[in-house]
Amino acid sequence: MAAPEAKKGGGKKKKGTKQNLSEFLDLQKPITNWADDEGDLFGDAGESRRPFQQRPFADEGQKALPDKPPYTLFAGNVVPYASEESIAEFFKCETQCVRRTIDRETGQPKGSCFIEFPTRDALEKALRKNGQEFEGRPLRLDVAAGKQGGGGRGGGDRERG
Repeated sequence: MAAPEAKKGGGKKKKGTKQNLSEFLDLQKPITNWADDEGDLFGDAGESRRPFQQRPFADEGQKALPDKPPYTLFAGNVVPYASEESIAEFFKCETQCVRRTIDRETGQPKGSCFIEFPTRDALEKALRKNGQEFEGRPLRLDVAAGKQGGGGRGGGDRERG
């Protein structure tokens, strides 16, 4: 058997030309900072922007106040080291109960809690503090969602087959 013939003129690949880093990066063009182009992405670059701490939270639409107890408030963006007593003191009214949310894995408080008030008026007054700073952070307050029926981990209503 004869060996296969090599293609004429196509045996070797042609190598590209070498470039130095300046040529590769095309440093002849002026270098701009991506942040300078922010106006192109978010509107007029001359428009003043408020710092993060002063921006309102996303308007998710506040839930309706409950007509009957429990009158419970959800508080988000709470510093993890805040005590239940300092949280109750912040609202300067009688609170029935302050429940911190706890991380199951670490046992440490999360950045939220539930606060129960004795009256609807007390709940309404507390909601007016939405966005106010507590321990250096603006609080996010809303009426807590009611418990969904059935609850628990059981699953006792399942049919067995």
